[in-house]
This record gives sequence, C-alpha cells and structure tokens, in this order.
Amino acid sequence: MTTASGTTYFHYSRDKVVYETDENNNIIAEYTYDAQGNPATIIKNGVTYYYHVNGHGDVMALTDESGNVVAEYNYDAYGNIVSQSGSMASANPLRYAGYRYDEAIGLYYLMARYYDANVGRFITRDTFHGFEDEPRSLNQYAYTNNNPVMFVDPSGHLAWWVGAALWGAAGSLVDYWWTHRNLPFSQWNKEELAWSMVRGAVIGIGLGWVQSAFLPVMRQYISYVFDYYKFSARVSITQLINLARKKGIELSLYYIIKRYK
Repeated sequence: MTTASGTTYFHYSRDKVVYETDENNNIIAEYTYDAQGNPATIIKNGVTYYYHVNGHGDVMALTDESGNVVAEYNYDAYGNIVSQSGSMASANPLRYAGYRYDEAIGLYYLMARYYDANVGRFITRDTFHGFEDEPRSLNQYAYTNNNPVMFVDPSGHLAWWVGAALWGAAGSLVDYWWTHRNLPFSQWNKEELAWSMVRGAVIGIGLGWVQSAFLPVMRQYISYVFDYYKFSARVSITQLINLARKKGIELSLYYIIKRYK
C-alpha cells in the first residue's frame, strides 16, 4: 500500500496480516490473533498493545502493557465509527468486526473487496451471483444479507455463517471419504454422506454462534434438524438438503443438490 508517507508491505499467514514492513524491509507492526481469529496484540515501536473485542468481533479498546486505555471506539450496526479516542485510535488499523480500516479512503478492506460502512454496501460486485429463490442473495453489493448484527464477512464473499457451514460440510466430506476410501463411489451411502455434511455444516455454524453469544439460537437450530431426522421414518436426501437450505445453509449444500437430486 502506497501513501504520501511511503509504501507499506503486508505479510500474511493465511488470511491474517502478521506483520508489516516499510520500503527498507523494516518491521513497523506485528500482530497476533486468538484461536477464533480475533486480533489479540499489536506491536508498534517496540511496545505491545492488547485488543479488547466484543462478541461480534468489534475492536472496542486497545490497552498498553500497563493496562492504560490508549484507544476506544464505538460503532453503529454497519460499522460506521461513531466515536474514537486515545493516542493509538488512528494508528490502530483493526476496527469493526476486526476488519482493517483504511483511514485514507474511509473504507474497510475485506480481502476480496472494499466495504463502505456509510452506505452498508461493498463498492464492487460479488463474484457469487446468489440464488434465485433467495432474493437477498441476488444483491451482489449487499453486506451480510443486510443483517450486520448477526453476521460478519471477513472474506468479502460470504457472510461468516455461510463460510463456516461450507467448511464444516467440507470437513465431513473429507472425513467420510477417508473412512470409506477403499469402497468404490457407487457403494457409498449417499443419504449417510448427505446427513454427515448437514451435521458438519450445522456444527460449523454453531461454533461461530457460540463465539458470538448466540448459543440459544444454535441449540434451537441443531435441535430442529436433529429432531426432524430422528422422527422421520425415512428422510430422503432431497428432503434433508431442502430442510437445511430453508434453515440457512444454502451455499454449503448447493453442490450436494446438484450432484444427487
């Protein structure tokens, strides 16, 4: 990134910036993160500062090694900074939902594209075109399906719960393949596989909801799907997938529908 003050280079570990360097390869900032991916510390000029985040992942404050508050923030639902104070308030780049905020242009960087909190929209279109039976997904500029209180979108492509569902389902698919790798595909139990992926998707979403203090919602969701499966004498793969789609895991199950319907 080049500004009037010079060029900054960002060094990543997966999707997280772990340190920044200047044009002379000097380290100017270092970052650490917790197990959930929330920012934990930032080191600038040899001083370690500690992030304090809420259940949504918003950075609410920054403290120094002595516990002194050096930055405080307040946001509206879409991430507009209502107020900020402290000596490190402008120097700290990680703000709403842990996103990187570019003060020079007033936008959040969400990996795939920039997000403008002033209008609650991305400034470029999503490459995913959405589902015809889910009108909200067809707006390729919308942020988190217009529900920023419940969801976040760290990749700039998917609301977090959809991404979590996708990874959960993929993990279950890999696990099923490993367990049955000696069997030809024609002998796989397709309904068992689909149920395993649905369960993985639900668990993936559930883990994120626990982090965001939505445990009652997660329990209700899991209970609904599990009870439906338990009390149905024979649940077809299409019924099970449609159930999960209606409950909000469209993307993670889209390819199962295309493959097995």
